[in-house]
Amino acid sequence: MKTLSPTRLLLATLLLVLASPLSAENYSGIVRLRGEIQNDAKPGTISMSLDGQLTGKRSGDKANMTGGGLLRSTTDAITDTTFTGRLQTNMRLTTRPGSPGKLVRTNDLVVVRVTKRYVILPYGRIKLERPIDGALVTRQRIKGFGRLTLKD
Repeated sequence: MKTLSPTRLLLATLLLVLASPLSAENYSGIVRLRGEIQNDAKPGTISMSLDGQLTGKRSGDKANMTGGGLLRSTTDAITDTTFTGRLQTNMRLTTRPGSPGKLVRTNDLVVVRVTKRYVILPYGRIKLERPIDGALVTRQRIKGFGRLTLKD
């Protein structure tokens, strides 16, 4: 009986792991952000919702993604600062037409950086349609598009 060399054994193990359904898939795509920023109460808050369609990098499967949350500023500013809070995401994997698909949910405690032009999430960044005015005390609506990458 012939034994496998360590290199071939390592390669065979790697191929088995990659072919396994247990390995995580990265889903990436363009998402839309809608929300508002309030600076009248200290600390400021950002309330947002996300939605878009993501595609699996290896499999090409589609996933409809929604999510959002309410986060609080770590300082008294609303631009060039960080916000923390729970961000929920829901991915509905639509592997076959007509099937309801698998639902993957997360509810992560995240740190989000906000600049005048961007909302930077742990999963990617969103470019805002118009800059945030950090001097305004009233509520400001924000909208934008960006690329996010989530793991299944």
